[in-house]
Amino acid sequence: MNMCVKFWCFFCMTAILVVAQQGPVELIKCKDKELQSAIKAYNALQNDHNKNKIIALVNGIFDFQVMGQRALPKTVWDSASTAQRSSFVNQFERMIKNASITKLEMYQADSVMYTIQDSSAEKVTLKAHVRYKDKQTDIVYKMQMSHGLWKVWDLVIGDMSTVRTYREQFTELLKTKTLNELISLLQKKADSYNESSDK
Repeated sequence: MNMCVKFWCFFCMTAILVVAQQGPVELIKCKDKELQSAIKAYNALQNDHNKNKIIALVNGIFDFQVMGQRALPKTVWDSASTAQRSSFVNQFERMIKNASITKLEMYQADSVMYTIQDSSAEKVTLKAHVRYKDKQTDIVYKMQMSHGLWKVWDLVIGDMSTVRTYREQFTELLKTKTLNELISLLQKKADSYNESSDK
């Protein structure tokens, strides 16, 4: 193995180790700092590069597989086929990602303080006290370890759980619609958010 290949392998292994060792507080702090800079850049120049960077930063910490599963009623998820589950999670993820660029104010902050409310080796509940324009908002990140990385599976803003809110909406919709019809609705919603952000 030549020196260049050895160096590249060492670099990759080191990068993976650093990411894996990054704690939940450090992860959220780092992402938030990058996000604030990205929002400023987007406000100054609204192009695709800056938009996609915000979408990646906002959504990169989420475990959409877990979020999607928890957002559906358990009986619906359990009875769904593998293809339906995959399609639902895919459209659910697209909808949330495309919506994020339309709600930039909720991600902006002048200052943030972080406290860990509950933690174990595999799960953490992290609270962020966000101050923006003399208004304080508490955001709770419910996180768990996934493939060696900390991922968020629910975001609670004030008293509103993201997963619970979607589950209540989907439960109501599924009283009159099939799962495939719900997936189609999510796809249309995701497309509409994408069209809105392009204007």
